Amino acid sequence: MATFIGTSSTEEIKSKVDIIDLIQEYVQLRQAGTNWKANCPFHSEKTPSFMASREKQIWHCFGCGEGGDIFSFVQKIEGLEFPEALRLLAQKAGVQLPTFNPELQTKKTQMLDVIKAASQFFATKLREPSQGKIAREYLQTRGVSDETIDDFGIGYAPDAWDQLNTYLIQNKISVQDIFQAGLTIKRERGDGYYDRFRNRLIFPLRDVHGTVIGFGGRVLAADDQGAKYINSPQTLVYDKSGYLFGLDSAKHEIRNTKLAVIVEGYMDVVASHQAGVTNVVASSGTALTDRQVRLLKRFTDIVALAFDADLAGEDASRRGIDVALRGGLEVRIITLSHGKDPDECIKEDLEAWKKAIASAQGIMEYTFARAVRGKDMSTLAHKKEVTRTVLQALTRIPDPIEQTHYLQKLAALVRVEESILRDKLASLQKTQSPSIRPAQQQPMSERPQKDRYQSLIERLMAFFVFRPDLAVEVTGSAAEEMIPEGRMRDLYKQLLISYTSEHNDTAETVVSLLSSKYPGLKEFVAVLLMKAEHEFSSLGEDDFIRDLQQTIAEVRLLYYTRELTKIAEQMSEAESKGDESAMTRLSTRHSELSEKLAHLQE
Repeated sequence: MATFIGTSSTEEIKSKVDIIDLIQEYVQLRQAGTNWKANCPFHSEKTPSFMASREKQIWHCFGCGEGGDIFSFVQKIEGLEFPEALRLLAQKAGVQLPTFNPELQTKKTQMLDVIKAASQFFATKLREPSQGKIAREYLQTRGVSDETIDDFGIGYAPDAWDQLNTYLIQNKISVQDIFQAGLTIKRERGDGYYDRFRNRLIFPLRDVHGTVIGFGGRVLAADDQGAKYINSPQTLVYDKSGYLFGLDSAKHEIRNTKLAVIVEGYMDVVASHQAGVTNVVASSGTALTDRQVRLLKRFTDIVALAFDADLAGEDASRRGIDVALRGGLEVRIITLSHGKDPDECIKEDLEAWKKAIASAQGIMEYTFARAVRGKDMSTLAHKKEVTRTVLQALTRIPDPIEQTHYLQKLAALVRVEESILRDKLASLQKTQSPSIRPAQQQPMSERPQKDRYQSLIERLMAFFVFRPDLAVEVTGSAAEEMIPEGRMRDLYKQLLISYTSEHNDTAETVVSLLSSKYPGLKEFVAVLLMKAEHEFSSLGEDDFIRDLQQTIAEVRLLYYTRELTKIAEQMSEAESKGDESAMTRLSTRHSELSEKLAHLQE
């Protein structure tokens, strides 16, 4: 971690941001003794090897080797540079950083500063008696309270060509920075730029942490010929395909209810949150994307879709369902009994909105209900139509048990043998587009996992840290040469010195000594102790000793095997060069190791 910012700010942030609370915003952790564990978010695995410690405020994956503190976690999972991670965590901790510190400036953080200034401009304009009147009156007609306006940071872009541009320039922001933040458009004729948002209600687009990364603007004038909504273009900090409006406010309730309600428009989210139903986010009128699904998976495995249009006839909505299912989300469909959209439903009957969410149907139940509506199931044509619709939906369901359940239901409905429907389903699955075929989530990019020997050495050192009183047992069986050079061997030496010279025979005394004398090993020792506490705390003495002996035996076996392979290669090279001296030396060493290996395998 970079330290050029100064330790005071970083230490204050660390004291205010708990690592478990932070990680749980991204990963679903499960408590394991005093530590917490999960499947690693940085590499694909079936057995959890990612560990985090509230006591030590560190995290480590024993599968891929990644680890660190709150800063390194945010850098890794968000793809940020250190200054960006520092600013994000400072905001979360409520720590004030220097406003104009060049060390904290990257292209992204610079752009966020520009967007923040624009957000403040829009909020101020909404409250101006004359200019903001049209926007305030519109919000009043839509029933949006002053508190909600403040909560969402809603603003107003004046009906003028360059008020925002002029304001930002006066605040010493360059024309180019304003343009790159997506706030202005270059004139087609002549020089200069004009404001992208004009005479529009402004919705700040906040990322999951609450940082404004762009804007959405709704038209206000009835005779405006422009698009009803326009958004910021794609920039360094905003990408529509990976954004969900309102997630910063909804994430905690989504986690609590284990459900994310997805609507189309900004006003749907605003109205629902104002009414107290806060696990609601908007996809901004587009089909769900893979990136949005991955974002949702941080908080829940279940989504309920409440789009304005009839889902059965909307291809975009179906693509959203396909993407959600492919990403491992359970999909439910909300059917509104009042109004054409959630905003209207809430205004007409709030309880109807709550009931619609509670009674949302699973995708297949919804498909059956829509397919048979208005159909005469005694006619062949309608039977075939319903069968096509249901089987097409079933191609998206990867679970064979669930598929069988609905095949049986369809067979009873249309009075056709299940085997015939199964054959038809198999035929459809072969011909369907790969883009909608159920599939396993794509594996995450990762660095190669540790090999077996590296994992065993790490386990051996965890034994050593956890029970330094067994130092003789370890060192008498696993020689120093077996420990890879680097911090592993450094730690091995210091642990041995600590026990043999200073008679420190408990984990606490050894860790305390090493932390004070050898600060470079402090975090590494803490990681090993976390591993040991998780893996060894429940073992009785006999099982512990047996496990230790098995680990030592496997370390020695792999070490001798690897060394013999290496020596054989060196002997071949020496022979080709006619180096008799090297051949004699290597042959002797080969015989020694072969004898040790044979003895070990007896």
